[in-house]
Amino acid sequence: MPYDRLWYADLPKRYAEAGITGGTGRNVGQPADTGAGTTRRPFYVDRPVLDRHRDSLVGAVDLWLDTQDPQAPAGLEGTTLREATPPLSHARSRRAVSGCTTSRKVT
Repeated sequence: MPYDRLWYADLPKRYAEAGITGGTGRNVGQPADTGAGTTRRPFYVDRPVLDRHRDSLVGAVDLWLDTQDPQAPAGLEGTTLREATPPLSHARSRRAVSGCTTSRKVT
């Protein structure tokens, strides 16, 4: 592998959309001088491409980052997430699974 540790940083869809509608966000691969991004493209082009890329890496990710607050990103170890995923997929609701509070701030 070409890396020692693989980190995956994600921005929730609603935050990406808010950035576009607020004029601070762009679509994936959009050059800076092409005007404002569109709110349709993230749902029909950007996210499906990014989701496939994420899914291809899921088994190798060492740290998952939630970047909704860029000043204080939250992180979850990859092994913890992979261990929590099977119980989550079989639980009646996400609240039914205990022990999923291992997220931490990354410094």
